[in-house]
Amino acid sequence: MEATTLSRRERERLARRDAMLDAALTVFADKGYKQATLDEVAARAEFGKGTLYNYFPKGKQEILFSLLDRLFSDMCEWTHSHFAEAEAAGQTGREMLRTYIFKHVAYLSERRDVFALLMQEVHRIAFDMDLEKVGRMVEMRERMIDQIAAPIQRAIDRGEIRDLPATIIAHTILGNIKGHLLAVTLEAHADPSCSFIEYADPQRAADLISTTLLDGLALSPSADA
Repeated sequence: MEATTLSRRERERLARRDAMLDAALTVFADKGYKQATLDEVAARAEFGKGTLYNYFPKGKQEILFSLLDRLFSDMCEWTHSHFAEAEAAGQTGREMLRTYIFKHVAYLSERRDVFALLMQEVHRIAFDMDLEKVGRMVEMRERMIDQIAAPIQRAIDRGEIRDLPATIIAHTILGNIKGHLLAVTLEAHADPSCSFIEYADPQRAADLISTTLLDGLALSPSADA
């Protein structure tokens, strides 16, 4: 009975914590992280400010990192599942990477508020010179890299992908996905008629990125001469 009660209490606590994070994400997306206040987050979550501090003693900064950690944890989970299922189905290295690029673009395209917050704060933290913040961000990113690099290395070992450092390939894939989504976001705000918007669709984006990265741009070997 006690174990069941504790389990229920823990579920309720996690549900309240998630509600606070959801509220914080909405406020951060509307106001911007720097302008947002804990009072606004508490009001949006319909909890007292004191309750907010019970869950996040370090305040707004801890909420931000909890949001980012939740995002990276979710992405790591479905990334691992994707590659496990792809390899079990016998997909080639190119096939599983192309599908992964599609899923990643689609995932972040459906969460533009999260992506916008991620881009703003990751770049701000990167130049903050606060080694603790930078270290936490690097740790999150490395979790993602590990989930991608392992199946890439196995594809390399099978002779399906060129023998290059798997972690560098993983970084390159993530960098291109981020750059693509950032370009689409910027052009959508600046000039919706720009041609790049044609590749906002995750399927077209995946084809473009995977063709560029996995096949190259040269039409024939002689083109490299």
